[in-house]
Amino acid sequence: MPICFSLPGYRRLYRSLLAYTNLTDAASKGLTYLLNTANIDTCREYYPRRRFNELDCVSFLQTLNRPASPYKTAVQMYKSLEFLLAHISLDAITDDQKAAVKMAGVVLDDIAAQFAREYGADIDGQETVYALCSHSFNPRLVYEPTFPLLS
Repeated sequence: MPICFSLPGYRRLYRSLLAYTNLTDAASKGLTYLLNTANIDTCREYYPRRRFNELDCVSFLQTLNRPASPYKTAVQMYKSLEFLLAHISLDAITDDQKAAVKMAGVVLDDIAAQFAREYGADIDGQETVYALCSHSFNPRLVYEPTFPLLS
């Protein structure tokens, strides 16, 4: 069953895309918006009787400008983005949203490759903090590891 994620998580995702990828501000905002709408559309499909508050594009982009901290490590960003993508159904979304999901997959691959180059380890390997990172789109800051490797 999908989880419907709240705006603070998307603000953190946006800030993290800026911090840990080469995406431009506009590309980061666009990707974040489409992932948000894909998640909402998925939730609508699974929970047809529930009401979902969806912001229009301009309002959503304005919320991204509010202060938010990026994830403390690329590992947490990676795990959080994986978690978000696991809660998006390709059967419930538009072609533009599918393209955003595909782009998010490329972002995950790029983060993993950069991590491997930098640390000589797989981002989800036993020597990283991957297992310690929350299965959450917006983990509480006090529970996020501050270093990418265990040792």
